[in-house]
Amino acid sequence: MKSFIFVATFLSLLVSSCNKEAANFPTRKTDESARRKNVHSKRRSPGSNHVHDLKEITNVSALINRLVSADKRWRPKVITIADGSKRYTYQKRLHEGTLTLEELKQRIKNPSKFQAEKTAIAQLIKKLRSLGIPIFIGETHSVQAVGTWNPSSNRIILRQVLVDNGTLDFHEALSHEAIHVAQSCASGSINNKPRPLGLPLKYSVSIDEKVAHPLYAINFKDNLQIEREAYSHSREPGKARKLLDHYCN
Repeated sequence: MKSFIFVATFLSLLVSSCNKEAANFPTRKTDESARRKNVHSKRRSPGSNHVHDLKEITNVSALINRLVSADKRWRPKVITIADGSKRYTYQKRLHEGTLTLEELKQRIKNPSKFQAEKTAIAQLIKKLRSLGIPIFIGETHSVQAVGTWNPSSNRIILRQVLVDNGTLDFHEALSHEAIHVAQSCASGSINNKPRPLGLPLKYSVSIDEKVAHPLYAINFKDNLQIEREAYSHSREPGKARKLLDHYCN
């Protein structure tokens, strides 16, 4: 049986920004330690025995707690300088617009809890389990793929970095792969290669960059539409679950 693997390549870029209270625009600089770590990880081969390092997600509550902890890294921080002025620093996501001083203050005062995404994660894991699909944390077939759905082995693998990056990235990756599962079901069997569902496609700089990734060039000709469809709807809490309910029952 020919094996097809469908991947998610997106990952939020950590960018360190700061905002002095005297000015409304942050000074942007690259998080050098994160960049070096990322470069190192791309050079390292997962190894032939990486399958044995996979850990199945069995405790959803523990997973959510880890995501809550990871979400704190995205919260702005206030640093009081010797002259009494304040500087606001925060981690900036890829393609995120520059935050104003007032927006930074609001994030500190009312940090987002991403409750809709957390609920969607728990529901998705439960649904996928009911379909006989385990979700593992571990190495994927390529260090450039943060998530994979393999219809032939009937499992989803997500890289540890998604847990470390918090709720939004984990939800998007899990939803992306779950949409691929729905696409497989729509093609006649959960073990079939996915086919497009005919959902509206979105076009943006972010999505265009993702589907242009070299990893997608090695798969069959429908792959770009399949991937764009998954990327177009993977950020919507509850969407992937609805698609699984519709196509996989």
